[in-house]
Amino acid sequence: MHRATYGICWVAPIWLGEAGVAAQPLSISLLFETLQTVTGALLLTALSLFFWGTSDAVVLWTLLLLPLLVAYSWPQLLQYPIDWLFRRSGSTATHTMLSRRALLLLLPGYAAGWTICGLSLYLLIWSVYPLPLTSLPQVMGMFSLAWALGFLSFITPSGLGVREGVLSYLLSLLIPVPMALLLALMARVWLTVAELLCFGLVFFIRRQEGVSLH
Repeated sequence: MHRATYGICWVAPIWLGEAGVAAQPLSISLLFETLQTVTGALLLTALSLFFWGTSDAVVLWTLLLLPLLVAYSWPQLLQYPIDWLFRRSGSTATHTMLSRRALLLLLPGYAAGWTICGLSLYLLIWSVYPLPLTSLPQVMGMFSLAWALGFLSFITPSGLGVREGVLSYLLSLLIPVPMALLLALMARVWLTVAELLCFGLVFFIRRQEGVSLH
């Protein structure tokens, strides 16, 4: 669900661009969308670690989250890389910036999206393997971490291979290895189908709008 929604967010700029929205605000919105999505995934992963029984991991993830939390506390720091990116592309730098309050108010929504996605993965696992409900927080964190690492790998399209490798390894801590490998592949198929359905819905709406204009 969340991945499908995230896919729509990459189609939306094309749609809005054709509607006359300027390229610069669209580019900045994508940057903030990425920041919020990755931060929400890592935040849920950090919270799930309390259910893993590994206190050292909690401390480590808290330290890894510090740079992102600093960016949320002082969003003006984000202005410098944004200005640099626009200068590199030959565009005039912008000074449009979300406030600290806006960033923090939006973050729980992204974390909630990952929670729903983790719950969906748990139900997928439960449909083929009797995983106890007490493992739900771990599954949520595992999926969020696998997605984030796949997204940040930059070397594969849509984290292909990286996400499945990380997810299968993490799931193997809860279920047999062959089942973990199978479920990681099933999760990829499940998310890809969800994305395609959402893309199809977007283009169907566009087509209907085009028909109504004529």
